[in-house]
Amino acid sequence: MNLETPEPTVLIVDDDESTRFFLRIAFEAQNFIIAEANSGPAGIQSFEKTSPSLIVVDYTMPGMDGIQCCEKIRALENGQRIPIIMLSGNADPNLFERARHAGVDRFVIKPADWIRFAEEMRILVDAKSTDTES
Repeated sequence: MNLETPEPTVLIVDDDESTRFFLRIAFEAQNFIIAEANSGPAGIQSFEKTSPSLIVVDYTMPGMDGIQCCEKIRALENGQRIPIIMLSGNADPNLFERARHAGVDRFVIKPADWIRFAEEMRILVDAKSTDTES
């Protein structure tokens, strides 16, 4: 752990408590600080409060889906610079395309190997922070 650089924060936006639990465990193992939200609107509020290094958002949530949440975050100050990863149990290619147009950086089909996913996201965040420091 580097004492000069604070650990990155991941914002997990998912209405499913068990998915948030497994993601929290996996991301904690990679030394992420965890912020959680159980809905799109709560995720947007949390984004504004926490300035996360990474956002993981579920596609299917009541009220506001993950694509709408992503579009709203992308419209906020600093919303363009944060990697957004969308999770879905739906492998529809049309959904992938809609998500890409909304600003989603990566799309992950559930269920997934959350430990490996968190490891890959740590590499992504570390590489992005190195790019911005240069």
